[in-house]
Amino acid sequence: MKKYIYFFAITLLATLSFTLMSCGDDDENNETNGNTIEINGVMRTVSTIAGLEGSWSNGSGEFTLTVDNVKNGTNDLEYYMFSFQNAVNLKKGDDVSKMKLTLSPPEASYWESYSYQNGKATVMDTNKEKSEITIKFEQLEMVYKDDIYKFNGTATLMYDFGN
Repeated sequence: MKKYIYFFAITLLATLSFTLMSCGDDDENNETNGNTIEINGVMRTVSTIAGLEGSWSNGSGEFTLTVDNVKNGTNDLEYYMFSFQNAVNLKKGDDVSKMKLTLSPPEASYWESYSYQNGKATVMDTNKEKSEITIKFEQLEMVYKDDIYKFNGTATLMYDFGN
């Protein structure tokens, strides 16, 4: 009987060690997919879990940069909601910063609309099949009174092209 218990224990231990070993060192970062952006000098991860879908209709549109905000081991989301005005929907090469761009950052009051001050926000890619848009932020500065938000980096966001 001891022989069977010993054999069972060794088999269980070997199976368990292989199971843990296969999950131990995951080289892929499955949650971020390299989708990070710098906001006010701090690198932030663009959320792939949840977000708000942007769109365009009748001369105006919006897109939302949703970033993870990890505090005390808890992952919250922050929403940076951009609005723009343009006669047609966004396409590759468009500089959104030239389209009366405004920003509603997290924790801002309804009437606090941040306006464009400097930099660029260029559409790098559109993917209608996946409902995604990729925007490159180049030292984009949005200001309200003395408060400034600065964005730098490239982010792929959810966007409904309506087709």
